[in-house]
Amino acid sequence: MTTQSTYKDVLLVVGNSSVNPVGYKTSLIADSRTADYRISNTRTQGRSWIAQANAFMGNTLEVIASYARSSYRSDQYFAESNFGPMLTDGAQIAIIGYPFVNDINDAGLGYVDEDGNVVTLANVQQIVMARHLNRVNRLLAAGKVVIVCTEPGSTSLGAAAVAVVHSINQALRDAYQGMLGVHLFDPLSQIWSGATTNSVIVFKTGYSADGTHATTRQGAFIGQLAANELFPKILTVRKSYGNNPISSSAQLYPNAGYATATGGTVQQMTGTDAIPANLLLRAATAGLASYTATLTTAEDGTGNELTLTVTSTGAVTVRLDHTGISAAGVSYSTSWVGGLDVEVLSATGCRAYGAMQLFTNQGTEEGYALYAGDAADVWTANGKVPPARWQSDPATPPAGSSTGLAPQYRLWLDFKSAGSISIKVGDPTVYRL
Repeated sequence: MTTQSTYKDVLLVVGNSSVNPVGYKTSLIADSRTADYRISNTRTQGRSWIAQANAFMGNTLEVIASYARSSYRSDQYFAESNFGPMLTDGAQIAIIGYPFVNDINDAGLGYVDEDGNVVTLANVQQIVMARHLNRVNRLLAAGKVVIVCTEPGSTSLGAAAVAVVHSINQALRDAYQGMLGVHLFDPLSQIWSGATTNSVIVFKTGYSADGTHATTRQGAFIGQLAANELFPKILTVRKSYGNNPISSSAQLYPNAGYATATGGTVQQMTGTDAIPANLLLRAATAGLASYTATLTTAEDGTGNELTLTVTSTGAVTVRLDHTGISAAGVSYSTSWVGGLDVEVLSATGCRAYGAMQLFTNQGTEEGYALYAGDAADVWTANGKVPPARWQSDPATPPAGSSTGLAPQYRLWLDFKSAGSISIKVGDPTVYRL
């Protein structure tokens, strides 16, 4: 078992590899903490370090499949019926998320796993590590680059189970550091507080609402760590699926780079500053929100950036809708991707996220980007979010849609109470795939 000083000194461990993927397609597997990448369908969630890392990298990854299953142990999510399709799904990168908290928790009372093994705290490490190694080797044999994660555990685990968490984490390090084709992501020293010992796990303040699952605060911090330290060792970072947001022929938003500085619309808010064309700034309820807006040239030369400050006297949702997107001649089975470069400069009482909205005669599909609207969630410390691309996963119109397709990219400012937010946005894009 690792010692207390050892695991507290580890900042990030990334296994060495000379093997790099030939593409950006990615699939995921593990339990609910990895399933949290999506709320449902193609709606990404801010609690996910994977979703956050991708945003900080400009949306480099294309997540094509998630085999992560809520409440599953590793014998369940690694079962052949669930794991087998991962070997042939076309992804070049396989991410095995935080792996074993359910195995360890259930081992406290004992259980019989899907392979017929009687599992207890005394043998859970041997059994789950053998299975994990088998699956990693099979992913490697299928030609994939594999990312494996250590196990943060849970604050609800008893002392004996916590000792197993530490022992399993050392086994993961021993197994995968330096393995060809494998990259070990070990952010535990950045998740656990200094109060964590060999017998108790304590997360940093605001990092979990239930003692197991991440908050948006944890997702953002660990995602930024992965974007800076993990993924650059594996791939070349690119922006927005590799499309130039100004000149790409795939760009459908008619005011690329906010080149037309005026002509936008404001509804149910007070303020007199001009809004760029093809934008609608709207509060859901009148009489609560006011705004100021400033347009400046982007430092990277990609058009203009809009700095928007919104103040509200109570709970209200405010949206910045990107409008005027033509859907002429587009099939109703076509997938859409919307994105925006975002930096949250400050925020109190307000959370923000993006969405690619597709309205049709069958209703609405929202392809959320870094959803953070859950009132029980804990948002980022000091209300700041570094520059990131809030881009949706590909979303398709509701089933049966045949008329009325109206696509928009929306920036949501979700005031849970009175407060304010200052947010800088640029490079708006809407693509069809």
